Amino acid sequence: AKNSQGYSARGSLEVQVMVPPQMTSFDFGEESINTGDTVVVTCGATKGDPPTKIVWSFNTQPLQRVTGVSITNTRRTSQLLIESVLAEHAGMYTCRVQNEAGYAEHSAYLHVNGTVAPVRAVELLFIFAFP
Repeated sequence: AKNSQGYSARGSLEVQVMVPPQMTSFDFGEESINTGDTVVVTCGATKGDPPTKIVWSFNTQPLQRVTGVSITNTRRTSQLLIESVLAEHAGMYTCRVQNEAGYAEHSAYLHVNGTVAPVRAVELLFIFAFP
Protein backbone atom coordinates (compact mmCIF):
# COMPACT_ATOMS: atom_id res chain seq x y z
CA ALA A 1 0.00 0.00 0.00
CA LYS A 2 1.11 3.55 -0.68
CA ASN A 3 0.30 6.75 1.18
CA SER A 4 -0.96 9.96 -0.43
CA GLN A 5 2.63 10.96 -1.25
CA GLY A 6 3.22 7.71 -3.11
CA TYR A 7 5.53 6.20 -0.49
CA SER A 8 5.23 2.75 0.93
CA ALA A 9 6.67 1.44 4.15
CA ARG A 10 7.77 -1.96 5.22
CA GLY A 11 8.87 -3.21 8.57
CA SER A 12 9.27 -6.24 10.66
CA LEU A 13 8.42 -6.97 14.24
CA GLU A 14 9.90 -9.60 16.45
CA VAL A 15 7.79 -10.91 19.32
CA GLN A 16 9.49 -12.84 22.05
CA VAL A 17 7.29 -14.91 24.33
CA MET A 18 8.98 -15.54 27.66
CA VAL A 19 8.30 -18.88 29.34
CA PRO A 20 8.38 -19.04 33.15
CA PRO A 21 10.53 -21.79 34.64
CA GLN A 22 9.39 -25.22 35.65
CA MET A 23 11.56 -27.11 38.07
CA THR A 24 12.50 -30.45 39.52
CA SER A 25 11.41 -31.15 43.07
CA PHE A 26 13.63 -32.51 45.81
CA ASP A 27 13.17 -34.17 49.18
CA PHE A 28 15.26 -35.36 52.08
CA GLY A 29 13.60 -38.77 52.30
CA GLU A 30 11.00 -40.20 54.63
CA GLU A 31 13.37 -40.96 57.49
CA SER A 32 14.99 -38.48 59.85
CA ILE A 33 18.66 -37.80 59.22
CA ASN A 34 21.23 -38.58 61.90
CA THR A 35 23.74 -35.98 62.99
CA GLY A 36 26.98 -36.52 61.13
CA ASP A 37 25.22 -37.85 58.01
CA THR A 38 25.72 -36.27 54.60
CA VAL A 39 22.79 -34.76 52.70
CA VAL A 40 22.78 -33.79 49.02
CA VAL A 41 19.74 -32.45 47.15
CA THR A 42 19.48 -30.91 43.70
CA CYS A 43 16.90 -28.64 42.15
CA GLY A 44 16.85 -26.99 38.79
CA ALA A 45 14.95 -25.64 35.84
CA THR A 46 13.48 -28.27 33.53
CA LYS A 47 11.74 -25.73 31.27
CA GLY A 48 11.69 -21.98 30.82
CA ASP A 49 13.71 -19.30 29.15
CA PRO A 50 17.20 -18.42 30.32
CA PRO A 51 18.67 -16.67 32.08
CA THR A 52 17.49 -18.47 35.17
CA LYS A 53 18.50 -17.62 38.70
CA ILE A 54 18.39 -20.27 41.43
CA VAL A 55 18.34 -19.27 45.09
CA TRP A 56 17.92 -21.28 48.31
CA SER A 57 16.33 -20.25 51.57
CA PHE A 58 16.27 -21.86 55.00
CA ASN A 59 13.24 -21.29 57.25
CA THR A 60 12.15 -18.45 54.89
CA GLN A 61 15.50 -16.64 55.19
CA PRO A 62 18.11 -16.45 52.41
CA LEU A 63 20.54 -19.32 52.78
CA GLN A 64 23.87 -17.56 53.13
CA ARG A 65 26.83 -18.62 55.14
CA VAL A 66 25.04 -21.34 57.10
CA THR A 67 27.72 -23.40 58.80
CA GLY A 68 28.37 -26.67 57.02
CA VAL A 69 26.09 -25.94 54.04
CA SER A 70 27.49 -25.40 50.56
CA ILE A 71 25.71 -24.64 47.30
CA THR A 72 27.04 -25.38 43.82
CA ASN A 73 25.26 -23.75 40.88
CA THR A 74 25.41 -24.60 37.21
CA ARG A 75 23.48 -22.90 34.43
CA ARG A 76 20.19 -24.70 35.14
CA THR A 77 20.72 -26.64 38.39
CA SER A 78 21.76 -26.04 41.97
CA GLN A 79 23.07 -28.58 44.46
CA LEU A 80 22.81 -28.14 48.22
CA LEU A 81 25.32 -30.16 50.25
CA ILE A 82 25.51 -30.65 54.01
CA GLU A 83 28.60 -32.78 54.63
CA SER A 84 27.98 -33.34 58.33
CA VAL A 85 24.40 -32.70 59.47
CA LEU A 86 23.95 -30.88 62.78
CA ALA A 87 20.78 -30.33 64.81
CA GLU A 88 20.67 -26.70 63.65
CA HIS A 89 20.32 -27.86 60.03
CA ALA A 90 16.77 -29.13 60.73
CA GLY A 91 14.17 -26.96 59.05
CA MET A 92 12.43 -25.97 55.84
CA TYR A 93 14.60 -25.60 52.74
CA THR A 94 13.21 -23.83 49.69
CA CYS A 95 14.67 -23.70 46.20
CA ARG A 96 13.43 -20.90 43.93
CA VAL A 97 14.08 -20.88 40.18
CA GLN A 98 13.28 -17.61 38.44
CA ASN A 99 13.60 -15.79 35.14
CA GLU A 100 12.11 -12.62 33.67
CA ALA A 101 8.76 -14.36 33.04
CA GLY A 102 8.14 -15.77 36.51
CA TYR A 103 9.35 -18.23 39.08
CA ALA A 104 8.76 -21.66 40.59
CA GLU A 105 9.71 -22.78 44.06
CA HIS A 106 9.71 -26.01 45.99
CA SER A 107 10.11 -26.59 49.73
CA ALA A 108 10.93 -29.66 51.80
CA TYR A 109 11.59 -30.17 55.51
CA LEU A 110 14.84 -31.71 56.73
CA HIS A 111 14.17 -33.80 59.84
CA VAL A 112 17.19 -34.40 62.06
CA ASN A 113 17.01 -37.04 64.81
CA GLY A 114 16.84 -35.47 68.23
CA THR A 115 15.14 -32.27 67.04
CA VAL A 116 11.50 -31.30 67.32
CA ALA A 117 9.75 -31.17 63.96
CA PRO A 118 6.62 -29.18 63.18
CA VAL A 119 3.34 -30.96 63.77
CA ARG A 120 2.93 -31.51 60.05
CA ALA A 121 5.61 -31.09 57.40
CA VAL A 122 4.21 -30.03 54.05
CA GLU A 123 5.95 -30.34 50.72
CA LEU A 124 5.03 -27.45 48.45
CA LEU A 125 5.54 -26.61 44.80
CA PHE A 126 4.54 -23.21 43.45
CA ILE A 127 4.70 -21.87 39.93
CA PHE A 128 4.05 -18.21 39.23
CA ALA A 129 4.09 -16.20 36.02
CA PHE A 130 4.42 -12.45 35.80
CA PRO A 131 1.94 -10.60 33.57
